[in-house]
Order: sequence, then C-alpha cells, then structure tokens
Amino acid sequence: MIGRVEALRQADSIRRNALEALRRSNAQSKALLDHAPVGACLVDADFVMREVNPLALPVFGDIPGGVIGRDFSEIMHILWPEAFADEIVRLFRHTLATGEPYVATETSSRRLDRDSTEYYDWRIDRIPLPGGRHGVVCYFRDIAEQVRARRKLEDSQTALREADRRKDEFLATLSHELRNPLAPIRNALHLLEGNHGEAITRRALDIMGRQLNQLTRLVDDLMEVSRITRGKLELRRERVLLADVVSAAVETSDPLISAGAHRLVVDMPKEPMWIDGDAMRLAQVLSNLLNNAAKYTTQNGAIELSARSDGVQIEIRVRDNGMGIRADILPRVFNMFERGRGDAVTGKDGLGVGLALARHLVTLHHGTIEAFSEGEGCGAEFVVRLPVATEMAAQRASAAVST
Repeated sequence: MIGRVEALRQADSIRRNALEALRRSNAQSKALLDHAPVGACLVDADFVMREVNPLALPVFGDIPGGVIGRDFSEIMHILWPEAFADEIVRLFRHTLATGEPYVATETSSRRLDRDSTEYYDWRIDRIPLPGGRHGVVCYFRDIAEQVRARRKLEDSQTALREADRRKDEFLATLSHELRNPLAPIRNALHLLEGNHGEAITRRALDIMGRQLNQLTRLVDDLMEVSRITRGKLELRRERVLLADVVSAAVETSDPLISAGAHRLVVDMPKEPMWIDGDAMRLAQVLSNLLNNAAKYTTQNGAIELSARSDGVQIEIRVRDNGMGIRADILPRVFNMFERGRGDAVTGKDGLGVGLALARHLVTLHHGTIEAFSEGEGCGAEFVVRLPVATEMAAQRASAAVST
C-alpha cells in the first residue's frame, strides 16, 4: 500500500514538473516572440493562432473578438481577398507539413477591412512545440513606407530624365530656329550689296524685317522662360475690358491666321465683361492659343474664340478643327519645352514655350486653363477660366440676392 502511494506521489511530481517545464517552454517561446524586432505570430499544429507579438498587433488588432484561439484560415479570409488568403494558407500548411521554410519580399495586397494596400517582407518556419508536435511561426516587416519612398524616388528620377530629354530637345530646336533666319538675312544682304534697284532693295528689306521679327520673337520667348524660372514675371493689374484683350490678341495672331487662310469666328456677348488683370499678359495668353490653333490646323481651317460669363467667372474657349492632340501628349501640353501636339518632325512645334507661358499667366490671374481633344485629326479646344472683376462680381451677387 505504501509503495502504491509513493508511486502515485512520484507520478504527480513528474506531472507537475512536466507542466512547469511546459509552462517555462511556453513562456520562453512567448518571450522570444514578444522581443522579436519584427512582427511575429505563431500558428499551432491544429492551425489555430496561438501567439501574436506587440509589433504584429497593428495587423491583427482590428479584428472583432481578437485572433488568439481562432482558426488561421478564418483570420486570413477576414483580412485579405480570397485568392490571396488561399495562397497564404497554402504556404503555411505546406511549411507545417514539410518543414520547408518560405521567404517572400515586397508582397502586396489590398486589405478588405481597411480598403488599403499593404506591403510586407515576411518569412515562415516550422518550429517544435511541446508534446512532440510542430507549429508555424511567421516573421514579417511592414515596408509600406520604404515602397512609397522608393516609388517617389523612381518617379522623381523619371521626371528628371524627362526634363533632361525636353531640355536637350529644346536646345536642339533653339539652335535650329536661331539658324533659320540667318540664311535669308545673309541672302538679303548679298542682294543689297549688288545695288539691283529699288524693287530688289524693298524685297531684301522685307526679308530682313520678317526674319528679324522671328529672331526677336525667339529671344522674347527665351526672356519669358527666364522670368518664369526665376519667379520674376510680374503683372501690371488694372480693370480690363475683355473685348479689348480679345481685339489685341486677334490683331497679334492675324498674320499667322491669314497665312493659313483660316476662318476665325469671334463670338462675344454684347454686355461688357471686366477682369482685374494685366491687359498685355491676358492678350498674350489668347494670342498664344490662337497661334497654336493656327499652326496645327491645315490650310483653310476653322478657328473659333468665344467667351461667356456667369457673373462669377469668365470662360473663354479657343477651338480649332486641326490635327488634334494625341491622348499621350494631352496631359503634358502645358509643360515647359513640350513641343506641340504631334511629331517633332512636323517642323511646326516651335520652342514649346507658348502653352507653358499661357498656363503660368492664367495662374497668376487666379484662373485655370485646360486642353481637350478627342485625338488625332479631331481638333482641339482650350478653355480659360478667369474670375470676374471683384466689384462686378459683388454687384452681380447683390443683384441675385435681391431678386
């Protein structure tokens, strides 16, 4: 009898020692997970989530009811789209069954519960658990910030390469454009040297005058670029009548429009429209748009300039039935040195300054400018929106309230 009692006492001691060893083992495992420098979770042999360390809580902490003691597959399907969750579960089960580890870099998927894309580097390993069984531990690191920073850097590098490309193209175009007037001027001087009479002299002077105007325009464009890049472009503001601005723009663009035998229609309301702005710069915006329409519209084309006001802002539209703007170019038409609407070999692109300057001037007037086109051969439309002169807008608003 005494022997039996002693045997039971020894068995109980062994059981308590085993439980204590198991407790210490579990405590050690938990301590290792808790102090890991990355997120970590432990899935046991029954595919149940057993441990989640503090760094992993941002991933699992939003699940109602928590995750400890829940089926791992269920948790994954709460967090991720079905296909992605199925793949994660498959990898965990494969490692649990075979002991083969799995390492993944920059894995991304859209969270179902947060409607956001998350990025992780992660690794899964099989580990022994008390009782001769095994579990799977997953270590992971949130790399969303690194991914965003890298992509931002890549975007910046792409933008720099594009800017460098456009700069090189601009310099090549500038060299070409500056050389073009020189040969006619040289020929005109040769004619003058020959003293061939009044008619030849007038012809030579006409040639030199036209080419000098071309050189002056190019230099003016370069000066505008310099002012924009240095932030030195300023406005001389005053109360401006839009009809006067349109008249000045049409007069400036008339030679180019006439050279293309285009039909220009100007559609303006009878009531006056006033703007607080720089009359010369506003005329420059509209003449740039008219010149652009004339350059990219084939002979005998149609150009329309129209304006309307709702009492708060003025909307000016310049529309043509020319070559249109390709979809890939449309988002970039207002970039500095973006040369025209089509292929650079057309010879009609110029320096790529006009539209960029127009956008800058419109912005200085607290307005907006947009470009629209259905594509090649479908013409284009540019829409400028400017605020009505402050006093006029206030009067309109007061009249609207009183009625």
